[in-house]
Amino acid sequence: MATRAIDTKDVPEAALQIVNTALKEVGVYESPPNSNNVKYNTWYYKRAVSGSSYPWCMVFCLWVYDQCKAKLPGNSASCTQMMNDAKKAGMFVTKNYQPGDLMLMDFQNKGTPQHCGIFDFEDSFAYHTIEGNTSLGNDANGGMVMRRERRKTLIIGAVRPVYSDGGVNMTKAEFLKSLTDEEAYALLKKAMSYADKQKEPDWSKKEGHWSKAKAKKVITSDTPEGLVKRDEFIAVLGRLDLIE
Repeated sequence: MATRAIDTKDVPEAALQIVNTALKEVGVYESPPNSNNVKYNTWYYKRAVSGSSYPWCMVFCLWVYDQCKAKLPGNSASCTQMMNDAKKAGMFVTKNYQPGDLMLMDFQNKGTPQHCGIFDFEDSFAYHTIEGNTSLGNDANGGMVMRRERRKTLIIGAVRPVYSDGGVNMTKAEFLKSLTDEEAYALLKKAMSYADKQKEPDWSKKEGHWSKAKAKKVITSDTPEGLVKRDEFIAVLGRLDLIE
């Protein structure tokens, strides 16, 4: 059996909780075989279900993240829908995977996922995952929870969950390291959006410089608390004839 080959001191505790919760489920299987009747589907649909309309690889992952109070960008049992929701939410990553990520797999080379699993660790050749509804004889509809090894070329990306502690138990360095470039940029955009909605503070109104600058068209923005980019700052200097 494969063993985790990572230095866990570099992994957020909440991510390890997800992996360990998934590992405890290894060996669970649907009953009867080929029925999709399994406890994760019962939890998701709030009733016992059976039949080909209820594949459960994503449902297994949803169950694990729910147990750990980790937030995903959606609640769909569809791998493709989860990928699309993650992209819109800035939670989709395509490199530097970390334990606890929701890996999406494309067995058909279509650019869309047909299966998923929870990332544990990687070695030189493969990604090691914990997956629901899989088996050695049927990768994406095998009816069991198993540890699997997946060729790296099968992975088209992963969804990175938001942990319940919001990073409270992480150091600043750990938090910054955990962010992908896309996540960091999404965080910046959120901060800028918040700043754009703020009203002019009383001290600024009292001094009156903002209203005068708007009247003289030195500035054209209606967001006094918004962030200023360097090109915008230079434009203001130019309008004041401070650049020759």
